[in-house]
Amino acid sequence: MKPIVRPLRDNIYYLTLFFLTILHLSSLFSPIPEGDVSFYACISKTMHLTGNYIELFAYGNDWLDKPHLSFWITALSFKVFGLNDFAYRFPALLFTVLTAFYTYKFARALYNRQVARLAVLSLLAAFQLVINNNHVKVEPYLTGFIIASVYYLYKVQLNLNWKNLLLGAFFAACAVMTKGVFVLIFPIGAAIVGELVIKGQWKELFHYKWLLIFILILIFITPELYALYYQFDSHPEKTIFRETGVSGIKFFFWDSQIGRFFNTGPITVEQNTNYIFFLHTLIWAFFPWGILLYYAFCKVLLKRSINSAYKRQEFYNFSAALFTTLIFSLSSIQYPHYIGIAFPFYGILIAQEIFKLSTSKEILFFRITQYISIAAGLGLILLIHFSYNDYQTHFYPLVFSIISLGLIGLIIVVTKQNLPVNIKIFYQSCLASIIIMLYFNFVFQSDVVKKYESGHLAASYANENFPNTQTSALRAYGARSFFFKSHQEATYYSNLEELLNHQENKEFLIYTDEKGMDLVKNKGIPICRTKNFEYFRSAHLNFKFINRRTRKEALENRFLVLINTNGCQKDY
Repeated sequence: MKPIVRPLRDNIYYLTLFFLTILHLSSLFSPIPEGDVSFYACISKTMHLTGNYIELFAYGNDWLDKPHLSFWITALSFKVFGLNDFAYRFPALLFTVLTAFYTYKFARALYNRQVARLAVLSLLAAFQLVINNNHVKVEPYLTGFIIASVYYLYKVQLNLNWKNLLLGAFFAACAVMTKGVFVLIFPIGAAIVGELVIKGQWKELFHYKWLLIFILILIFITPELYALYYQFDSHPEKTIFRETGVSGIKFFFWDSQIGRFFNTGPITVEQNTNYIFFLHTLIWAFFPWGILLYYAFCKVLLKRSINSAYKRQEFYNFSAALFTTLIFSLSSIQYPHYIGIAFPFYGILIAQEIFKLSTSKEILFFRITQYISIAAGLGLILLIHFSYNDYQTHFYPLVFSIISLGLIGLIIVVTKQNLPVNIKIFYQSCLASIIIMLYFNFVFQSDVVKKYESGHLAASYANENFPNTQTSALRAYGARSFFFKSHQEATYYSNLEELLNHQENKEFLIYTDEKGMDLVKNKGIPICRTKNFEYFRSAHLNFKFINRRTRKEALENRFLVLINTNGCQKDY
């Protein structure tokens, strides 16, 4: 039997996919960063340790905000792999594989294999997707569920059978149990309705199959509804959001969605709507394809409205991408990671445009914009590298250098091949962007988290030196990673008197910030040992911190304080 020899284009595709896999796996090698990421990890940790998979608790209190599914997934991962950073991030990577798989299937069904390949590579090379697999919240799970649901609902329109109905409704229900019911409108509903409305298929909008799918979704989300009823609706005496009689089911269907959109619900943030926030955010969040994405949007809007040939093509991806971006731009609460759920649609949208580039003007535009984007990215990491230049270990920079040599070699191979110019530019951009993002994610970001997000360092110190000592946190922003890493059941307090009243032992540990430390000192409490940790949150990067000469000015202090109210009688 003759060995199978793959064409060179296939080899380039699979090698690029291999390097993108390395890029996303690099997220596994640093501690969970501070913020909502470690907060969600703590909720899943509590679920795992207590064995209570019905109720959600944060710091020992009832928690009503996000639905349950992402916490069920990570708690299950903790059960399999133990309580560690890998176990928290690993399911998100699996769902990124699911996202890529259904992005490929959807693009392959709508166009061809070449467009599907370009779509997958575009998706996996998007900067915010890499960040989402490092700062794991709910978006990696949500994105996979959404694109899978849209794919099967598209199949329903082609072939109305129970398999497509059940799978389309199931994945849509999973998306609802991950983030809320808004996903049925944006982007799932936008994809399907946009396709039908733009093509004037009005009768299809009122087909009985949509009612059947809606009923199936309601059936599939019953675990979430039961959990909310059990924890909240059946206990009206509980005080939630400083009120009693709060309905978890009402919050799920209304307050968490409409209230969050208008920033009028029980959970609000101090943030004014910036209608152009995502317009400029996409330039870097969808790097290195941000400018090309706007080109694709404009081309579709201009040409599909006047050209009958364009009208015969699909509108799923354009509708989902456009309306999801618009609705987030109108929202009162805006964060860059939100837009990641539209990336599969962005990827397919630009992939089919790249594949069709043919005129010299289009290719010149593509070349200039991509080369400028890559040059800007390379310039930025060089600036970061020579300004920061304070790595804890040279192992990660060494590994990065070795992988980068392989990527540069592949770029040279691509450049010398007789490939269409548009495809050649695409691969050059994709491979160069991997170098940029691998440095940021694997070398720089991981070093910052390891050295300066000191919650996990303080927890490791406490676990090693005071394994049986009761632990609390006082006022300290940055305590969430401390809670996750701590072997003790740590509790957060904003008031020193309340903290002291809840200590069961005379000897205990407090993790706190500078103001909290002043409160302890002013109280005259016997301090037996103090361990100081430098602190900076990686999500708030600025040049003062990056520059090693001014870094001290950007750092805060965190303290791990051993208290003994009977006095320090031991040899500490």
